[in-house]
This record gives sequence, C-alpha cells and structure tokens, in this order.
Amino acid sequence: MEIVLSIICIVLLVVVIYLLYTTQMKLHEKMVQTEANSSSLDRQYNSIITMLNDASTSLGRSDTKINQMINDMHDINVIMTNTKKRGTFGEYQLYHILSLYCGDNSHIFESQYHLSNGKIGDAALHLPGNTKVLIIDSKFPMENYLKIVDNPKDASYHNEFKKNV
Repeated sequence: MEIVLSIICIVLLVVVIYLLYTTQMKLHEKMVQTEANSSSLDRQYNSIITMLNDASTSLGRSDTKINQMINDMHDINVIMTNTKKRGTFGEYQLYHILSLYCGDNSHIFESQYHLSNGKIGDAALHLPGNTKVLIIDSKFPMENYLKIVDNPKDASYHNEFKKNV
C-alpha cells in the first residue's frame, strides 16, 4: 500500500511540476511579448503604476491596496530577474508542493539531497522498489530560455536548455 501511495505522490508531483512549468512558460511568453512592445521594463512598470493609480481614482479604492499591489509586482520582478532569488523562490515552491502531496515522509522524498559526486539536488524522490532517486532542481533555467527566444534557430541554445531541464 505504501508503494502505491508513493507512486501516486510521484505522479501527482510530476503533474503539478508540469503544470507549474507550463504556466511559467506561458507567463514568460506573455512577458516577452510585452517587453517587445515596450522599449524598457521601466516604461512598462511606470505604465502599470499609472494604470493602477487611474483605476484607484476611478473605482474609489484605497491607496493602500493599490500601493500593496505595486509593491507586490515590484517584489515579483526582483525575484524573477535575480538568479539566486529565483532559485530560492523555486526551492520554496518545490518544498511546499512536496510537503503538501507527500507530507513529511523521508521515505518518499528528501530535500537538499547529497549525491556521491559531491553535487546537491534541491530534492530527491525515492523511487519505489529500488535505491534509485529522481533528483529535482527547482530553478527554472531562464537564461538559456531567453537565448532561445532571442535566437530561435540556434540549436546549441536548445540543447543547453534541454540539459538544464
């Protein structure tokens, strides 16, 4: 029964990771399209702030809520543009998903798993019925993805992105 539960948790985790990944890809595509229409992120950011301020005035909402939304948008932008912060955010999301679907069960997964080659995986899923583990790195390889967006015909970027994933 425990093996079946482990398999179900792994399948659910893979589905959730896939859904998060595709959602992130769609959001990134929209972000890239938006950036293409704007000469800089600052102009885009200021435009959004202006729109929110206009919405605040016309809808009569409190300035506190709008300012909180602006601050939240800024915080997300800082996280997604900083590799280390994006990695930390990804680890947090990964651990949250794992604990949500698998509980605190070290027979199913372990965080910060040390490999024999000295590398550390963000998480390791213990595969049922053997000693093998599936290592998960939570950071999305945005740099190589952006290289693909900028140079879609260059196969080397596609290969590097595949290696990252």
